[in-house]
Amino acid sequence: ALIILVFILRIVAIGLYASSSDDNYDGGILAAICAFSLIFLFTTFCLDLYRYCVWWHYTPYGDTR
Repeated sequence: ALIILVFILRIVAIGLYASSSDDNYDGGILAAICAFSLIFLFTTFCLDLYRYCVWWHYTPYGDTR
């Protein structure tokens, strides 16, 4: 649930950075950096899903149950 909240907040941040109209503030670059960071968020989600799947199907060697 936390990763979904972080994803939503990053999407909001991208929108806010991109809509910035201040001349001294380059919101486009910050929006691009924030959008690029979504790759790392997606990778974290994939690794969490992989670890969950491995844990779910794990059976110890020699388990007789």
